[in-house]
Amino acid sequence: MPYPIATLPYPFRRRLRQLLSPAELYQLQIATGSLDDNKDLLPLQTCNFIENLVFEKDDTKIALIWAKSFAEKIKLSGNNLYNVKNVHLGNLNESTLSDLEFHNVVTTNIANLHIVGCEVTIHFLASLSRRKVKPTFLKIHSWSSLCTGTAKFSQLFEVFPTLEECSFKNFLMSGWVESMVDYGRTNLEVMSIWNSNFRIMVDFKPVKLYQFVKCQDKASSHYFTPR
Repeated sequence: MPYPIATLPYPFRRRLRQLLSPAELYQLQIATGSLDDNKDLLPLQTCNFIENLVFEKDDTKIALIWAKSFAEKIKLSGNNLYNVKNVHLGNLNESTLSDLEFHNVVTTNIANLHIVGCEVTIHFLASLSRRKVKPTFLKIHSWSSLCTGTAKFSQLFEVFPTLEECSFKNFLMSGWVESMVDYGRTNLEVMSIWNSNFRIMVDFKPVKLYQFVKCQDKASSHYFTPR
């Protein structure tokens, strides 16, 4: 059933387009259906599909970069909207991950999330989840103070329950296997862990590792590499 824009008060209806971000306007135009009787939402908000989008700290602000190839990168600006499959976050933290930057991205179609060199916290990850980022692949190659605190490894899967493949480098919490046993079954097909701290990597009893693997899909694969 189309959203009844015409029933809104006239002054608000006239200003609605100005109040919405590109992503919000795009979703509302879809929900409204035909715009013949809702011309206040015109012109149409177009959406461009790009394969790879990079969020990177540039001096005091976050830059949006379209990675067309390994060698060709284009900085984006303006009110364009982007439908993205792969998102790369580099050198960010909670304070620099602002809402504004995601107003130009259709977050619901992000399948692969790469986090490198960021100060990762549960709040950092939860803020992505609140923006409806639901990846099936997650890469975190970042050491974080989160690894030395009281956070549990299983909280990653509470934030992103749709994960099917994970890659973690130097991002691991003590007691990680036991927390995954308590969490239970996941959708994991492949999990790869590289860690230079061998003690944390093997911080589990063999029976706990058996319990963790047993409750996953029989076809799932798990790789642990000390480095």
